[in-house]
Amino acid sequence: MRRKLENKNTRQPCMKKIIFLTCFVFLFLFLFTCFVKAESSEYNPKTNLYYIKDGEAYYRDHKLENADPETFESLDIYWAKDKNQVYNKWNIAPGVDAETFEAINYEYGKDKNNAYWNSEFFNETHVIKNSDPKTFEPIYGHYAKDENRVYYVTTETKDNQEIKGADFDSFSVLAYEYSKDGNYVYYKNGIVVGADSETFKIIKGRAVDYGLDKNNVYCAGVLLKNSDSNTFEVIDSYGAKDKNNVYSGCNVNNSDSNTYEVLTRNYQRDKDNIYFSQRIIKGADSSSFEVIQDIYGKDKNYVYYMTDIINGADFKTFAYISHGYGKDVNNVFYQKDMVAGADIQTFETLRDNYAKDKNRTYFKNKPIEESQARNFIIINNKSMYNRLRGKIVLKVEDGGKAYYVSPKSEAMHYLGKPKDAFAVLREQGIGITNSDLERIPVGFNNLSGQDSDGDGLSDMFEDAIAANKNNPDTDGDGYGDKDELIFGYNLNGFGKLNYNKIFANSVSGKIFLQVESRGEAWYVNPNDNKRYFLGRPTDAFNVMRNFGLGISNEDIRKIEAGGVE
Repeated sequence: MRRKLENKNTRQPCMKKIIFLTCFVFLFLFLFTCFVKAESSEYNPKTNLYYIKDGEAYYRDHKLENADPETFESLDIYWAKDKNQVYNKWNIAPGVDAETFEAINYEYGKDKNNAYWNSEFFNETHVIKNSDPKTFEPIYGHYAKDENRVYYVTTETKDNQEIKGADFDSFSVLAYEYSKDGNYVYYKNGIVVGADSETFKIIKGRAVDYGLDKNNVYCAGVLLKNSDSNTFEVIDSYGAKDKNNVYSGCNVNNSDSNTYEVLTRNYQRDKDNIYFSQRIIKGADSSSFEVIQDIYGKDKNYVYYMTDIINGADFKTFAYISHGYGKDVNNVFYQKDMVAGADIQTFETLRDNYAKDKNRTYFKNKPIEESQARNFIIINNKSMYNRLRGKIVLKVEDGGKAYYVSPKSEAMHYLGKPKDAFAVLREQGIGITNSDLERIPVGFNNLSGQDSDGDGLSDMFEDAIAANKNNPDTDGDGYGDKDELIFGYNLNGFGKLNYNKIFANSVSGKIFLQVESRGEAWYVNPNDNKRYFLGRPTDAFNVMRNFGLGISNEDIRKIEAGGVE
């Protein structure tokens, strides 16, 4: 007994140590997890669409106005709430009861009063009218139901979501926009007039879905007149046919159905005509036509580029080369245009839009002058081009020479001195309307030139943005023009500017010329997707130096060598 007590007493301190260590480990792991979670929640908007930073709630980079950080919680990728209000992305969902609101999924939510749907692309929250939130549930796509009704919910139907008259027990979804019950077929939220519910089915096309019943064919919920469902078939990416008609999407065209055939994905033929993407090629001879390449064809008279005759091309000897170039016994062509002066014997293509012969290098159908040819590098490596597209690069091992990687020409253009940089950047510009330009946030670099009102914005810059160059506060609201631009406010009126970050990202790296003004040039910097003014040669040079990305000679070699990394 004494030995047992001794053994018991010796084990007790060990057990206490084990328990203490176990508790310490669990405490450490708990605190570490909380720390990581807090760090992630506060500083990682890439993984948390909603997050708290510096005591403010955000959706991505949008601050949620008046949000309460203490009670704020993310419910789904597009839904969040605090004690006061519900948010759809960064916008307050009006009229929603925050206390009882819950997210059903990323699109749908409900509170004690209603079910709601948010528009993924328009940042709007819509009440699903007359819905019963207790029994409401999504079905598929835009379809949803409760114990009383069936709904088709989109921005288009926001004022009339109920599919009226739908039989709840027999209702089923057929496709993204079609459904039916025991009595009717529905397209979106309306009845397809005349359609037979029992035999109705969907035939999927590439561009549109067709509906068929025992008698007729329907497109976008509308009867295709004189259609025959028994002989109907989808024939290519552009359309379909039956014994009576050929269809382009939902339209009946005038082709002969009995002789209509698909030659390639782009070319079609009937007894009378040749079609390119179902557009008649005027004058083409149906009986002798043959396809040369995906977008080239010929008949006994002419060579064609899509729907256009290639003037001067010899149909007997014309052959497609590659990269948009073709040639016959006499001339070289780029698409439908002749490459004047090209040497046929030594002509070879380099890549899309570029070719050369023993005398010159060509961009599309135009020769590149020798002096100009020395000042650009053709990019043969697609992977490198995709990484550098739209950027300004500096050859760090060659005195910092600057090049612009143009999305327009897909080549690197040497920028040289300020006047050279200005000329190249404008030359590579493409036209843009003022309304589209205003969707891109404005950036600031060291603007040069006269500043009549001393507001830090040059006169040329203020002319380009329609500001008053003689008044530092154009709209007289007490805030300076430059400050309003920096914070994204309208300097010609009330409210914020209507920037579109998705659009800005889609045009990143491009140079735009204002076609509705005096051709002022702007560069959309890929680093921040803001537009920078290229008013004078000095401005262009400043942009070049401020945003230049260092690149090695080895990278230049990879760019010229070609291939995919």
